[in-house]
Amino acid sequence: MTYHIERRILHFHQPAGTSRGWYTTRTIWLVTLCHGSWQGVGECAPLPDLSCDALPVEDYERRLHTACRMTCQLAERLPEGCVPTADNCIPYSYLLDAPSILFALEGAMQSPLSPTFAESSITINGLIWMGSIDEMRCRIDQKLSDGFHCIKLKIGAINFDDELALLAYIRERHDASEVELRVDANGGLSPLPITHPGYLEDVRSRLRLLASFNLHSIEQPIPKGHAPMMATLCQEATLPIALDEELIGIHRKEDKVRMLDTIRPHYLVLKPSLHGGLAGCDEWIRLAEERGMGWWATSALESNVGLGTIARWLMPKQPPLPQGLGTGLLFTDNTPPTTQLHGEVLKNDERTIFLAHWNDSHPQLLLNTSGSTGAPKPIWVEKERMRASARTTCDFLHLQQGDTALLCMPLQYIAGMMMVVRAMERKLRLVCVQPSNRPFRSLLQHACDMVDFCHNPNGTVTLPAQTELLGSLDFVAMVPSQVYETLRHPDEANLLRQVRHLLIGGGSIPPDLEAELRTFPNPVWSSYGMTETLSHIALRRLNGACEELRSKDGQQLRDFVMNAEDCRCYYPLPGVTLSKGADSCLVIDAPHLCQHPLVTHDIVEMNPDGGFRILGRSDNVVCSGGIKIQMEEVESCLRHLFGDCLMVTSRPHPKFGEALVYLTTLPPALVRAQMQGLPSFPPHWLPKDIILVDALPLTATGKPDRAKAKAMVR
Repeated sequence: MTYHIERRILHFHQPAGTSRGWYTTRTIWLVTLCHGSWQGVGECAPLPDLSCDALPVEDYERRLHTACRMTCQLAERLPEGCVPTADNCIPYSYLLDAPSILFALEGAMQSPLSPTFAESSITINGLIWMGSIDEMRCRIDQKLSDGFHCIKLKIGAINFDDELALLAYIRERHDASEVELRVDANGGLSPLPITHPGYLEDVRSRLRLLASFNLHSIEQPIPKGHAPMMATLCQEATLPIALDEELIGIHRKEDKVRMLDTIRPHYLVLKPSLHGGLAGCDEWIRLAEERGMGWWATSALESNVGLGTIARWLMPKQPPLPQGLGTGLLFTDNTPPTTQLHGEVLKNDERTIFLAHWNDSHPQLLLNTSGSTGAPKPIWVEKERMRASARTTCDFLHLQQGDTALLCMPLQYIAGMMMVVRAMERKLRLVCVQPSNRPFRSLLQHACDMVDFCHNPNGTVTLPAQTELLGSLDFVAMVPSQVYETLRHPDEANLLRQVRHLLIGGGSIPPDLEAELRTFPNPVWSSYGMTETLSHIALRRLNGACEELRSKDGQQLRDFVMNAEDCRCYYPLPGVTLSKGADSCLVIDAPHLCQHPLVTHDIVEMNPDGGFRILGRSDNVVCSGGIKIQMEEVESCLRHLFGDCLMVTSRPHPKFGEALVYLTTLPPALVRAQMQGLPSFPPHWLPKDIILVDALPLTATGKPDRAKAKAMVR
């Protein structure tokens, strides 16, 4: 393991005021740890005159280098095959009194979130920094218009009457049920010296005035180090009190216990850079929760690197109270974020998290299945097999270095992940848009960015000119609903028609949609695959001229699939062998993707030429009165009448064992009327019940959620 340290000076957009003074710049250190192909970055952000480890620059850097060397030495002593982690590499005892350095190393060693939390988000408060009363009022208006429901005001630097006026300004417009108000005094609620005889009574008087505005809490009303006085104020409970600076410098568990049991605060405000790193804050949380005390975390004016570390630590906890992580917007020269701010919600930047997962030293990646037939389940897959899958697709479609692909699907599932892996393997330019049913609208609005893996192999995000994006996409993967919606809008449909290779997966393609796609000038594919096969292992060409299959040789097979017209069969990609197993289910043998042959639940009809048709799923067969009924076959027969407004499921029946039930978003009487006299519709396909629902149950990838549908009719 090696390390690198970089000192940076960040500049505030506007001077940031606290009761201790005003900040215009901020000194931080970025620590990068490298181990093989893995690297991680953490941030040291000590605050002068506040952090217990805020040493002079030369002394601080000397200790930081020592801590990094110790971490690297511990990593080198690990047994072969043992993955370095914070627990086995960070010298915690050496850094007990250096929380900002500890926090940086924990951030650099931090494992990014698993896909389980890729969509996680946390609510944050809107922070109002000190300024003139007019400046603060403008900032309040902006936060409220941004949708924040929790506002935190820094107080103690301007006239107290003006601060009360600001609170009144908010309460005149929003009561406590609409907007939660917090104030932070940073130990400076009263301007009197703490030794003044009237100090305590002045604090009490100000707390009563603040309490009249129905505040949630006040942080650190008096300076740290005066436990008896703070305990008195907490006991009186004029206003709930949260401790912040009081926690600085308390490192040992017994000292934490003594302080909490003496003061008995209502809340703790945790800053990992100040309060013992992530491990120290975890201990504070355990002790607080044992005593029925609340808590929230906040930043200590870190850049986006430190904020990302705190966010990844918080996301799995899903804390109930709004957190204080909006300070990354304060700087003019901040680092790229690993989280994104959407109003009052801080969400993970899925791409950054995935790349961090991909570049760590672990040879495997944790994926989640889509959950179309049950609850999504996690599986471990080898990264090298994902690379092999990416190379197969890129070779098959003749994708070259510098070609442009579009990422428009979520990154917590295999389809989105493989788009990124293909871009990395073939050095593509990857245009990224927010997943939606109309991804090309984002291109027209230029609501996108691009990772140029050709010229920026480390994944640097750049923003290209709009003219570079329109009409220049070589490869796009979408689900049927995205294609359908895109075709409903002429400008977006025109862009879709220009895509050199359009791949559609994740569900069946309705016949009407296939008919529209048949006129496309460039190849359009329907893909077959699943999470376990690391995306598609077979393709079906939806447009083009049809030719006879002359051989199963790889290139000729590719030529056949490339030129097939209205072909109902999927054909395997090179390296994939298919067969039919028990219950006529497809068996996939692809050694470069799966260690063992994979027996699917897809009932297929195999052709002599190596292609196959999907007839349905074995786990979607209903046995009613001794007759086997395939749900998908019934839905396919009814699709021309009801489109995607009907789903077939089943429930137990005392006479027939199982009985069909239809879920629909249409009036049940209309469904029955439309079905009357339907030619060639077997009577045993008729439902025992038709249930009206607000929406058909779908998985996150847009597939029918059969398990949820069955639960809805029990």
